[in-house]
Amino acid sequence: MSQLTCLFLSLDGSVSGQEQKAYCHSSTRYYSSWLGGGIFFTLIGQTVFNAKDILDILQLSRKDWFIKSYFVLMIIAPILNAYTKNAEEKTQRYVMIAFFMFEAVYGWAGGGRRFFVQGYGPLHFIGLYITAQYIHHQIGSKTSPIWINKLFQLPQWADLCIFGLLVFANTTMVTVGSIILKNSKNVFDLTYAYSNPIVILGALFLLLYFSKMKIPYNKTINWLGASSFAVYLFHGETTIRNQFFCPHIQSIFISYSGIGCVGLIFLYLCVIYIVSVLIDQLRLLSWNGIWKLAETK
Repeated sequence: MSQLTCLFLSLDGSVSGQEQKAYCHSSTRYYSSWLGGGIFFTLIGQTVFNAKDILDILQLSRKDWFIKSYFVLMIIAPILNAYTKNAEEKTQRYVMIAFFMFEAVYGWAGGGRRFFVQGYGPLHFIGLYITAQYIHHQIGSKTSPIWINKLFQLPQWADLCIFGLLVFANTTMVTVGSIILKNSKNVFDLTYAYSNPIVILGALFLLLYFSKMKIPYNKTINWLGASSFAVYLFHGETTIRNQFFCPHIQSIFISYSGIGCVGLIFLYLCVIYIVSVLIDQLRLLSWNGIWKLAETK
């Protein structure tokens, strides 16, 4: 989960565009996915919304740090984009290195983990964003050092091998640490924290691996990809997750075993994915209409 979340944010940071439109687009995606999911499951009798759930959807509770942090990142994205567009390569490189060195010492290994919240907050997202922007704009340019260009332009198989080694290193760390310290929870939390340098590097090389894939244009892939984040939002809503998603997965796991269990869970996830995509496609249709109407005024 840590690897994939960091990967998603890195990919998100590599995309530029009209900041105002992008922020509004992300906001409508968030609210429509959660509210649409809640209405859908309420109508089919699988869950019941109450006042507390509405507060969760509006992000007025203490839950779901990810969405709040994502919104903070979207708000300041125009400033970050201006910085990565106008600052010299050397400045960006030093800022990026200094940020993650400081985070590694004070936000992960040292006593300042509460300040960085182990990477579960907007400060860490900012670091990932400027890193992805640096890779997107500077790698391969004449201003970046040769060794950096060579590191980020390795063959695709090398990126995957490095990612595998980092995953192995992380797994070894948590296993050995649990045996030595006899406190698996603390070791697990520290090892898989978003601020762990190994997690960050692993997400980075996984990003590089996928960025080098040459996939021909496919309308279906693009259609599904446009709603991928909505799938996360849909099943991540507290009420849907606790009253619908998790109980059904647990029921399948208890009732079935072996390949039958795996197959049913896979089919169930496919249904969740399709429903999420359909709800988001309805949002896209309405959003495009509203934005065109706003542009004409």
